[in-house]
Amino acid sequence: MKRESVFDLPHKGLRIALAELTAAASGNNLSVSEQRAGFEELFHAVWYLIAAHSQTEESVTFAELDARMPGASAPLRAEHAELDTAYDALQRDIETGKHVESTENFCNRLNRFSAAFQAHMNREEDEIEPLVWAHFNDAEIQEQRTRIMAADGPEKLLKYFRFVFYALSENQVAGLLERLKLMFSAEAYEKAQQLAKAAEARRRLRL
Repeated sequence: MKRESVFDLPHKGLRIALAELTAAASGNNLSVSEQRAGFEELFHAVWYLIAAHSQTEESVTFAELDARMPGASAPLRAEHAELDTAYDALQRDIETGKHVESTENFCNRLNRFSAAFQAHMNREEDEIEPLVWAHFNDAEIQEQRTRIMAADGPEKLLKYFRFVFYALSENQVAGLLERLKLMFSAEAYEKAQQLAKAAEARRRLRL
């Protein structure tokens, strides 16, 4: 029987977010203020999610694993630090306007960052997830996921779902909404429904 994925939802959302970010960097004219503002908003939104995801991984998933298998997460923690440094350099380019002055160079570096982050997520799924499955039962994994979602709270989770809903099938979205209805206030749940509808409209455009 297939075990429940530890990284499935956040990684799906981050893959979509990075794809949108790299496409927006090369597909917009960053010298046009309106297009530049839209790209910069997306850049900061994606970084917020990356930083938040890394923090919850380290404080829950990695910490729990290290308690049972000391040092298991050390290589992935080191990669988090390297990726943070790379993204900070891209952010400095935005703060100084270099992403407009040399857009091609900025896009190339952003593409390399995206590729490195994709490889990092693959390593977590290929190396860390089997260790989690070996050292924790399904109930313990679900308890960790519940703790992560509760700690993140509706505001942070809704920032994820902007991208996550687009990466899921209609049935998967419906199942996730059922879970969120039990966790969210009426106002937050309505926002989740709106994001799900927007994602469905976008998915139809792919057909």
